[in-house]
Parts: sequence; structure tokens; C-alpha cells
Amino acid sequence: ASKRVMMASTDTGLYLADVGISFAGSPMTVSVEHASMDFGAQDRVKLCKGIRMRVDAMQDTIIRVYVGYQDDIDDGIMWGDPLPFIVGTDKKVDCLVSGAYLSFKFESIAQAPWRISQFEPDIVDAGEVL
Repeated sequence: ASKRVMMASTDTGLYLADVGISFAGSPMTVSVEHASMDFGAQDRVKLCKGIRMRVDAMQDTIIRVYVGYQDDIDDGIMWGDPLPFIVGTDKKVDCLVSGAYLSFKFESIAQAPWRISQFEPDIVDAGEVL
């Protein structure tokens, strides 16, 4: 008697949302992102040297970490290559990304539930936006 979200497809399939870790038997790619962060200084370039993370997930779960940048808030986000973070092995990922606005995306092919309980970018001031 509880309310549930159902979805229908053109191939006459019905799907129940928010149940399990697959979609029609196939693993799902799941992601979460925090975009266009200025860290309180829109007129300054920030250099991100890495990200320390705490992830609640099964041992050896691989989270792909993307760091993006924008020099102007109206520009599209330019994403870097994925950086692998292995739960239970890694504490951080290293990168070198700079911009006035920084964005972070975390993505994985769901094998089991996971949650990022904390992430802390290592950011230094790289000068005034030109």
C-alpha cells in the first residue's frame, strides 16, 4: 500500500524505481557532482592539486573522480580525464586543474550502494583572473 514510482518503456516493460542496483538486469552508471564552486573568490584562479575522500562502500569499489574548471561562470565546464579512487586502498586522488570555478564529479558503475561522506579538495590560490 506504499506509494512507488513506476516507469514504462516503449518495449512494453515496466520498471520499479529506487529498487536494487541494476536497471533491467544491467549495472547502472551512477554519479553525483558539485559544479561551479568559486570558494568565495570569483576573481581568483584556484589550483586544485588533489582531493581527499571518505567513501562508504564495499572494499575495492572504484569511483571515477572528475575535476572540471571554468574561467567564467557562463562557460561550459571543461572536465579532465577520470581519476580512479579505489575504496579501501586510496585516501586521495592527485590532479592539477586550475580555473576561477572548479567542479567535482564522482561516478561509478554500481555494484553495490556507495556514499561519499566527505571530500576535501587541496586548493591553492593561483592568482587573479585575467
